[in-house]
Amino acid sequence: MRTYRNPAQWRTLIEAQAESGLTITQYCQQQGCSTNAFYAQRAKLFGKQAQDSKLIKATLTQQVEVSCQELNPVTLTVGDITLSLPGSTPPAYIIEVIRGLA
Repeated sequence: MRTYRNPAQWRTLIEAQAESGLTITQYCQQQGCSTNAFYAQRAKLFGKQAQDSKLIKATLTQQVEVSCQELNPVTLTVGDITLSLPGSTPPAYIIEVIRGLA
């Protein structure tokens, strides 16, 4: 059976969900409302703010230079053969080389 809620009731429900610690799905099941209706009402009442509520706006306050140092080379030794690869070699490539040697 469908339950009608006015905007004030939806606002209370949405705010209570945020404080409940439950996921929206869990909260909606507990309250007997659909998640689709919850999301629609939240967007209607809170607009874009509701979608971005977990994001914060960052502001650049200071620019810092970062230098990257060269990574140590990767050395593989099998029997009499030693293979040296740059430290920037992708791990997937190293795995393929090891499989090829096996």
